[in-house]
Amino acid sequence: PSLFRIINNVYLWTLSADIVTTSSQLVLLKFIGTALCILPATILMGGTFPTLLTSCLKLTTSHPKLTGQLYGVNTFGSICGALFTGFVAIEIFGLTNSIYLTTLINFTVFILTRSIRTARQDKYIPKSHHDENRSSQLNYQTTLVILLYGVSGITSMALEVLWIRLLTPLVGTYIYAFSLIVVTFLLGLTLGSFIYERYLISFTRIFTFLGIALLTIAVSAFFSVLIISSGILPYSALIQTLGTVLPGTIAM
Repeated sequence: PSLFRIINNVYLWTLSADIVTTSSQLVLLKFIGTALCILPATILMGGTFPTLLTSCLKLTTSHPKLTGQLYGVNTFGSICGALFTGFVAIEIFGLTNSIYLTTLINFTVFILTRSIRTARQDKYIPKSHHDENRSSQLNYQTTLVILLYGVSGITSMALEVLWIRLLTPLVGTYIYAFSLIVVTFLLGLTLGSFIYERYLISFTRIFTFLGIALLTIAVSAFFSVLIISSGILPYSALIQTLGTVLPGTIAM
């Protein structure tokens, strides 16, 4: 909150001093201020999943199954956080106190993680000689899939922004609309992770499966516009959001 206030004061000063003269400069200034406020925390958030995955892989040999479980559980936690913050915490505690509450929760997780680490040190399973000698070189197909997955991430975030803009008029209040759409988005990711981990993990034609998933995202994105514009679903914010967002995000 202190950093937010500092950035806000700097922003107001640049406006009053006529340093910013065009709309593009204004957008750039807002972006820089936003990045300074949230990037340090979000960079660390991005590091938690690969760190935890690397640690847990030392304790099990079921790599694909574990990856799906970890991603699904983490995303389900995001759902709970978005629901609680959007519909409960801001209303009861306010913005600043909600931030302090998440700080307390993160500190508690830190303490618990240290306890788990201490308790499980004696259960470490060293990697086999075969694992150590496994080639890590990327072939053409793997490189292509990684690039496609990056493009999929671009389209996923673009669709989230577009769906928020399309569905907000149906929900009304922006905070509630944003929270509802983000929760639905994350719900689809969670369901997709658990469905794959439980029922589809033995599917051997991985590249075919990935192509089908990407095609499903494209088709669902196209029809989401028709669903909203045609009014074929009941005029309910929840039903409209689920029908628009859920199919594509499950495929994601």
